[in-house]
Amino acid sequence: MNIDHEIWSSFRKGIARDDEWSSPSSNPPLTYVQGSGPCERLYYMTKPILFKRLLPRARFPGGIAAFVRYGLVPSRYSVVVKETAIRLRLDAPVAFVGDLDPYDLSVFLSLHQGSPSLKRRTRYSPPIAYLGINDEWLDRCVRLSRPEVTRPEQLPVCIRMTDFERRHVDVLLRAAPQLRTVIGEGASALLERGYKLELEGASAPRFFEPGFFALRRKSG
Repeated sequence: MNIDHEIWSSFRKGIARDDEWSSPSSNPPLTYVQGSGPCERLYYMTKPILFKRLLPRARFPGGIAAFVRYGLVPSRYSVVVKETAIRLRLDAPVAFVGDLDPYDLSVFLSLHQGSPSLKRRTRYSPPIAYLGINDEWLDRCVRLSRPEVTRPEQLPVCIRMTDFERRHVDVLLRAAPQLRTVIGEGASALLERGYKLELEGASAPRFFEPGFFALRRKSG
């Protein structure tokens, strides 16, 4: 993925004093857990609260392993993820699961590139697939939501972004235009209209028809 480092670097320098999130060292350490049996899939999650629901280890699903950490991914942690994937001898790439918001998309890019600077470091970066909220997920949310919902921004779980988040989105889409292809044009447009969608809302049972969850399992 080609990324304009000058756009990203300028943005990070401008928020360095005001936003703790911009510094990888200010966030928690990387956490890892693995279910029983041979591992078939390795996930990288940005939501500790979702991760904790799968703990203790006895309740963690068999056949999968997962890392969890909020914030930009330091190169040293990208190496850990890559080496773990190699050790597990996985056929599939690491599956990234995160919110449809500028923060988690930046995390995805930092893991993909192997560096929080978003400069490509092939020896650090693991093979990674984006499985966060995208066009397909948004479409399911709309189709299996309330009858009056016809567009993603009408979803009761969508959240208006702050001015800073909207600026962050603009920076990401200019610095990494290929991100539009990764998340989809619909998801990109939702962000540009000033809305975000977090995992907690996008999978909250009370907002969707029961078929929503069956559909997710069916399509993987």
